[in-house]
Amino acid sequence: MRQYCLLLFKNAPILKVHYESVHGVCSEAIYSSDLKFLECCAKLKYPNIHSLKCEDDDTIDSAIDSNAKHWEFTGEPKIVEGVILRRIKLSKDCRWGDKGTIGGCIEKESNLEGNAWVGGEAKVYGDAKVSGYAAVWGNAKVYGNAVVWGDAQVWGNARVSGDAQVYGDARVYENAEVYEDAQVYENAWVRGEAKVYGDAKVYENAEVWGDAKVYGNAKVYENAEVYGYAWVYGDAQVYGNARVYGNAQVCGYARFCK
Repeated sequence: MRQYCLLLFKNAPILKVHYESVHGVCSEAIYSSDLKFLECCAKLKYPNIHSLKCEDDDTIDSAIDSNAKHWEFTGEPKIVEGVILRRIKLSKDCRWGDKGTIGGCIEKESNLEGNAWVGGEAKVYGDAKVSGYAAVWGNAKVYGNAVVWGDAQVWGNARVSGDAQVYGDARVYENAEVYEDAQVYENAWVRGEAKVYGDAKVYENAEVWGDAKVYGNAKVYENAEVYGYAWVYGDAQVYGNARVYGNAQVCGYARFCK
């Protein structure tokens, strides 16, 4: 049984997602061996997809990864908020593209570890770190002491800063911000103009989007969604299949589930 799919985009890093991400969009896909059919299903959720490959996890990783360093500095400097960054490029063919592919900018080698990648006009600086199989691209920024790792993806104009962590298969994109000591992990998605900060946690299959805010010690998890102009804060928890939206506020020690 296939467990993962690689989604290949034009001019963007490969995105590794769980097979159920395709299955959830097109329920017949999990039974299909027709990659064209699977690709059509995937395009419903990922409109910019170029092609895809679905295999078990070990086969996917062994086919596209090796442990040797896969990037180098180009020598091109870029000044961001008074910090001198340097652009990178691929030093060999790998999951992120062909040798010579130009990437984003980082301040120092410790900003990028493992098989991770910084592409497009993305910037990683300060003591921030992108590692594992994670990717940051587009115009995204990761800075401060923030960490993006595992198979996490940050793109668009998203910002991850402070001591925030984004990991697992989490996605942070569009204009979303994750900062201070917040954590977004497992299969959670934060997008749109959403903000997650303080000691807040968004995890499992939860989604926060629109202009929503999750902060304080709040938790959003399981299959919950927070969107619109909704706020979840304090020690509140939203979980199960709950939906918090509009101008709703869930705060204090409230528990909201469905």
